[in-house]
Amino acid sequence: MKKIMTISPPPLPFLGQWKEAAILFHRMMDEGIHPDVVTFSSLIDALCQQKKVKEARRMLEQMSERGVKPDVITYNSLIHGLCRSGQWKEATSFLSGMACQGICPDKITLNFMLDAFCKQGMMEKAEAVLELMNKKDVKPDEITYGTMIIGYCLQGEMDKAKDVFELMITKGFSPSLGTYKMLVNAYSKIKRKDEALRLIDEILQKGMMPGTTTQNAKRHDQGEEG
Repeated sequence: MKKIMTISPPPLPFLGQWKEAAILFHRMMDEGIHPDVVTFSSLIDALCQQKKVKEARRMLEQMSERGVKPDVITYNSLIHGLCRSGQWKEATSFLSGMACQGICPDKITLNFMLDAFCKQGMMEKAEAVLELMNKKDVKPDEITYGTMIIGYCLQGEMDKAKDVFELMITKGFSPSLGTYKMLVNAYSKIKRKDEALRLIDEILQKGMMPGTTTQNAKRHDQGEEG
């Protein structure tokens, strides 16, 4: 009878011990104890956390060789690891691979992809991910909207950033201070001081601490008025 082994995910302070975990993993396999999807996914996540994406991909291959089917958690760890290391093309390939395996991407998967494309300035691809969310009936959250806003701000597409900001509020989500700061700074750079000052007033009304950069932007815009 097959013995199935499950290793719980290692606590964050001990993720550096992935080598020891891998040694234990292979030793137990040699003893005829078969790892399950939770074990594989835990090790893949630990490897990705340590930026050992190549090793994590090898672990995925071992899953296939041993007839263990990956799940959405497995793919999320790999896609996040690939996105963090700037390998967005490979991450896109894994996203397609999920569909081939009959695994639906969830909000976490798609937010990882969205973040990667926005950081690369690939807003058309980011918009395609947003469309995919709608097709898969995956509802965007505050992270989704905030990521899109930051992406548009980085590209100077302030009208689109404003549209997403207003949609975010309409959907009942509260923008984070980081989102407000990004909008204020982006508006200030293109001399749209009225929008920048309006947002700073919103920040203050909500009791948020605007920070030095945002306060400087307000003084600069008010100085220009004078």
